Amino acid sequence: MRTVTLTGAPCNIPSAAAAISANIAVFNITGATGNGVFEVGIPSGSSIAWLNYPPTQSQIDNSGTVPVDGSGNIQVEVLQGAGSVDFVVDVNGYYTPLPFGVRTVLVSPIGTPTQNGTALLSALAGITTNSAGNPWLLKVKPGIYDVGSSPLVMKPYVDLEGSGEITTIITAASLTGSGTVGTASNSQIRFVTIRNTGGGGIARAVGRIAGAGDIMLLHATVIASGGTNNIGIFVGGFESVNCESVTVNVSGSGSSPATGIQGGPLVTLAHSGITVSGGTTNTGVFAGSSTGGSADLSDVTITVDGPAGSQNTGFNSFKAGATMRNSQIAVTGGTQATGVVQTGNNTDIRNSTVTAQQATTASYGMSIDTGLTSGVSNINNSTIVGDTNYIRVNPTCSAFVGASQLKGGSVTGGGTAVCAGVFDGSYTFFASTCP
Repeated sequence: MRTVTLTGAPCNIPSAAAAISANIAVFNITGATGNGVFEVGIPSGSSIAWLNYPPTQSQIDNSGTVPVDGSGNIQVEVLQGAGSVDFVVDVNGYYTPLPFGVRTVLVSPIGTPTQNGTALLSALAGITTNSAGNPWLLKVKPGIYDVGSSPLVMKPYVDLEGSGEITTIITAASLTGSGTVGTASNSQIRFVTIRNTGGGGIARAVGRIAGAGDIMLLHATVIASGGTNNIGIFVGGFESVNCESVTVNVSGSGSSPATGIQGGPLVTLAHSGITVSGGTTNTGVFAGSSTGGSADLSDVTITVDGPAGSQNTGFNSFKAGATMRNSQIAVTGGTQATGVVQTGNNTDIRNSTVTAQQATTASYGMSIDTGLTSGVSNINNSTIVGDTNYIRVNPTCSAFVGASQLKGGSVTGGGTAVCAGVFDGSYTFFASTCP
């Protein structure tokens, strides 16, 4: 057993370090009488098996994070029955804790949801030294926080972190512009539910005021309903939307439309689910702008269900180059249902399923429209379903489909469609033609 001090020379790890990032290698292994274990921990504390090796092993290493004690020490121990080893600790980084209460503001519920909302607004207003070199965390404890008529507009270099999507809810009724929570540049929102209940006005849950920066959400739930226009996440300018592990639920009613995400030119979604229903027009995700852009969907599920007479779209890529991987889009109901609408630019779809069904006038799996420029769609290892037509390709546009299932009506629209190794709903194989 040996104690190794890492703070100071030669590693130059500061005394405030709580852990290190290191590669620890064991070599010159001799005399072992059985399988060996090289344990790493802190003195007078717990340890872990950093390395396991047979007695015939001569050298082995592993990388990871190791906590250090208050004196900057780690402790190592060799368990191999007999013999000896040499070892080296190659430190490549360290972690220092952020003292709680120095740049972290803790917000607790103090009474009614309205009183809680006022406390949350005041806590954010009290952060005035935020900068790139001095970031802050606004930590919100479990509770319902109703911000009323004053949206919670985030500040640059201030993150908002709830205590869980089920237990921490920030809510408001109506609120145009930014919505319930307005985003800022270099600001992430996580582990929270953000809700807008409309109250007769526009229902936007998360929004970006022009020039205020990108939208970054992680492990968050977004809900919008009850308004004259219902939008879960709204971008009013040319910044980006970046969501990971986010759930969006939006519902419209009567004459009100519903949109899950109305993004700008840069939309990135991963491991997320969007559900939209009940509006006169229902759109899962809209991405792009008049200047173009890009959209990237990975492990995303979009479900859109519209009432009688509605227009429904799963994913609308407007002049934005789009990629979709391991995702599912299902659109049902209304007058017209379309899984993917591609207007201009190119789309690449792989290992995904797109369905459009049960609309009274037309159901298109994909609609590749001309827009202001030609569009090309590449579809591979996917399933495209449309009751009316699985793909509609307008003139000057092209669709290239390989190793995929195409179900429903045939290709329509007058554009170019090339299929290679596809099969239809009855699993009839088509080597070089489209079903």
